[in-house]
Amino acid sequence: MNEIYSLRRREGERSVYAFAMHYFPHYLKVKPSKAHKLIYEILFEMLTTRGQKIAMAIFRRFGKSTMVTTIYVAYCIC
Repeated sequence: MNEIYSLRRREGERSVYAFAMHYFPHYLKVKPSKAHKLIYEILFEMLTTRGQKIAMAIFRRFGKSTMVTTIYVAYCIC
């Protein structure tokens, strides 16, 4: 069991998307698009470049709020 926990932790440290897949699968019902993956990468990069701001103009029901205010905030806390 510790090996599974360690593997999840290592994957989550390298990717916000991997973290989301392990801990928030109920929010990720469909395969992510290239745009989803790009946003996860941008959010991950923001961890190392503090003070950076982004603006997104993406259509409704894309999952922006879930990605940023739920998954990314939980990622930052963890």
